[in-house]
Amino acid sequence: MVTAKKGAQADIVSFGPQGGETKILNKDGSGFLKSFTDKFSKSLGPSAKQIITEDHDTIQEQRQRLEEAEKQQREAETIAAEREKELREMENLKRQTERTQARIDALQEEHGSNLESQEELRRLTQLKKNHQAKYENKKKEVAALEKQAKNKQKVEGKVSRERAKLDEIVGKKSYRRKAEQHQTFR
Repeated sequence: MVTAKKGAQADIVSFGPQGGETKILNKDGSGFLKSFTDKFSKSLGPSAKQIITEDHDTIQEQRQRLEEAEKQQREAETIAAEREKELREMENLKRQTERTQARIDALQEEHGSNLESQEELRRLTQLKKNHQAKYENKKKEVAALEKQAKNKQKVEGKVSRERAKLDEIVGKKSYRRKAEQHQTFR
């Protein structure tokens, strides 16, 4: 309601295409009349409450996607750490195999076909085979971990994108709230 200069009150109305008038506000000024909002709902757009609910739902969904991406990132980091550990173990096994081979070579040069040295030679040869078998197993494990580690970069990109989307959505919601503070809610 609007008060005229001489104290008389006037209704705020909208004019139709044929000259008809439709009251817009409740008499107490508390908001729009239901008949007005029903008639002009398409022009007015969604209600503030509906927008806020949709924004809240969108933010919740985006937060869940971000949490899942962060979880995948943590898993990828764990796999990368495990891969590094396996690589260190592989290097250690490779060094052990080389040392064992050097001992075998030295034993053969020193003792030739001595019976005691033959036993030691068999033991060292078996030890070398064991080291080589462990090395090959580690090599396979590292290859599998490398495949999984490749996903780490993809996951990091996904986390960044999801975080940016969430920031964008939250920013829009903040902007809408500021705009709605200057309007009357339906």
